[in-house]
Amino acid sequence: MSQQARDYELKDLTVTIPSGTNRQASGDIAARFKKDSKNSFDLRQVAAEFIWYESIDAPFCRLDISIIESVDFLNILRGGEIVHLDITTDASKNQGLKWEGQIFKISNVVKSERTCAYTLNCVSTESFNNEVNRIFGTFGPAGDGTSAKEGIVKWAIKEKLHGGNKIKHAGAIESCSSINFVSPNWRPVDFINYICDKVTRTNAGQGSQQQSGFIFFENKYGFNFTSIDRLCGQEPMYKYTMEQSNVSISNTERNYYLINNISFPDRTNILEKLRTGVIKNVTAGIMLPAMTRSAIAMDTSGGGGGTITGPRESTLSQQFRKMDTLEKGTPMPHLQEYEDYFPTRQKMRILPGLKDQKESGGKPAGDPNAGAATAISATLDVGTYAMARYQMIRAISLRIEIPGNTGIAAGSVVDVMIPLGRSDSGKVEEDKTYSGKYLVAGVSHVWQKDGVSTTLELTRDSVRV
Repeated sequence: MSQQARDYELKDLTVTIPSGTNRQASGDIAARFKKDSKNSFDLRQVAAEFIWYESIDAPFCRLDISIIESVDFLNILRGGEIVHLDITTDASKNQGLKWEGQIFKISNVVKSERTCAYTLNCVSTESFNNEVNRIFGTFGPAGDGTSAKEGIVKWAIKEKLHGGNKIKHAGAIESCSSINFVSPNWRPVDFINYICDKVTRTNAGQGSQQQSGFIFFENKYGFNFTSIDRLCGQEPMYKYTMEQSNVSISNTERNYYLINNISFPDRTNILEKLRTGVIKNVTAGIMLPAMTRSAIAMDTSGGGGGTITGPRESTLSQQFRKMDTLEKGTPMPHLQEYEDYFPTRQKMRILPGLKDQKESGGKPAGDPNAGAATAISATLDVGTYAMARYQMIRAISLRIEIPGNTGIAAGSVVDVMIPLGRSDSGKVEEDKTYSGKYLVAGVSHVWQKDGVSTTLELTRDSVRV
């Protein structure tokens, strides 16, 4: 790997003690790395390493800073201090990483005769707001209150997480159907996560099909509430290739997009796919106010409009046709061999009992883009699809380490070329099963004095034909 491919510019790494505290830095600390009169301290001199984390499975970003110092700076830290990060890698000079968070834990403290080593565990400030705020009340067409003007997700982020400045980027909040529900004093993140598998896209890519399976997460751009289908419909930001690097300075730019190493956390796991119901499942409905009206709707076609008797079975092939997938091909071929088995997962859905459970925009019950409408079949369709969508995106996963690239964010798409081997003619052939487009499920940047490396957790739902 060319050293130049790891180059970076660390513009800011500071910790600020909140005003109004009685904590004062000693003369040695102030002289060593005090930044300004606002009680801010430059950590670049004492930081040995830091690791940045973001994931589509996590509502907040994380930053862990490893410190080695000899001036007892640790003694003035209590937790809650503000941390600022600003870093840019040469692989993406116009796409740096700027972030503000707070220290929530100080761990791994080791003291020796002359030095002290410890880790500052930091998280987005909105994580603190999530712990100290609750949401109680009825939401939706019948009781939306102040949230009706902009949608309950945006309202929760702005009013409860106080993160309105983090939803200004393109595609932050995807439009979705409305739903009636009661929030029993949930935290804001639990409030948002509750509706993720119950609402549908109002602008579904497949048009005639219901597409559910929303996720809520934070990346370098801010908060995102979006469907997996929309994420999979993106064009790749970068293309990475696994081949020998060229160490010449003139080819450093090419080295930015070479894979250092690659691993498969789970090359395949048939038992997991069976247990999670991604191959075959059944959905049942329960109406709490009137148990006699509960139903398990019958539909083995993959479409809607089943009767109200018998089990509704859903297979991988049926749900795959409704999805906006990364590759315009097929699901993993070997998984389809198990579709003749008995359904391996059952999901229970609470059926809507409110007469005015209607969709935004005046969409009638049963509309293809409707969410939890009055129609029992629509509710069960949404639940069945969401379960399949969450699991299908994990059909294939791999992990690659690349030169530091702060331009990549969780939720973006990259193209990967993996060699299969050499043919008889000596030409390197592409592994067509595992090459292609992947969703970036997680990003971690590891900074050390000699450079930055980035690890991408990649997932996909399909393979090329």
